[in-house]
Amino acid sequence: RMGNIIPLNVPRMAVKDTTIGGYTIPKGTMVMGTLQSVLFDESEWEAPFTFNPGHFLDEEG
Repeated sequence: RMGNIIPLNVPRMAVKDTTIGGYTIPKGTMVMGTLQSVLFDESEWEAPFTFNPGHFLDEEG
């Protein structure tokens, strides 16, 4: 993650009525999530705003 060059994920369609974060998403609604909410989530990444190739490397490379 050196930069967020594609801010939106591919469109998805709700296959059934769904509730997310208190919002109702009716069946058939197109939804596009932002990738920034995943790429820079401090609960998932140790240093989300710092380039760190070690996030994806293990002892075998």
